[in-house]
Order: sequence, then structure tokens, then C-alpha cells
Amino acid sequence: MPDPQYRRRLQDLTDMLLMTLPASWQEVTLRTGFPSGTSTSLEISFRGSLRSQETSVSIPTPMTPDFARAARAVLAELVLAGNPGCQGYVFRLSKSGKSSLDVEY
Repeated sequence: MPDPQYRRRLQDLTDMLLMTLPASWQEVTLRTGFPSGTSTSLEISFRGSLRSQETSVSIPTPMTPDFARAARAVLAELVLAGNPGCQGYVFRLSKSGKSSLDVEY
């Protein structure tokens, strides 16, 4: 999406995501879910190499509310962009800068 608001929200989420990763990460996956209007589920995993298994990452407790707000802000932008049935999304980012976002219904 070319919308600057969407890009800013996604950059905020990316910045928070990068703060949770070890220096050895090569690819990170964030899975989100929004089971209710107030509940947010977040799962982060990374790969140290593109062929290695995914390793789960815990979000530091003090960061959890901010992380959930950032994830919900991206969700709001997705809904505004024509995804009203969005129940979550999977965001992937590689250290080389490639990224993808898959909306889940």
C-alpha cells in the first residue's frame, strides 16, 4: 500500500520488532491475531540463517502494551485499505530488507 500513514504504522511496528531480536537474526516472522476488540495475540520467531529452524522470541513485558498498540494500528490501516474482514496478519522481514505482509481472514 502506498499510503504514508500505513507505511509509518508499519515502520513503528518494525522498529519494535527489531528491538526484540538477537544480532544473529536473518529473517523474522510476526504472526498477529485479534480475537476481540481488545485482545491481541502476537507471536514472533526468527531464523539465524535462511535454512535454520524458527526460534520463538518473547516480547519483554514492559513492551507488550506498546507492541499490541502498534500491531492494532497496522490492522486499522489494513481495514481502511479494504480488508474489513481481517482477523490477523503475518509480517515477514529479512535482514536484506525484503518484507511481506499476508492478511488473514
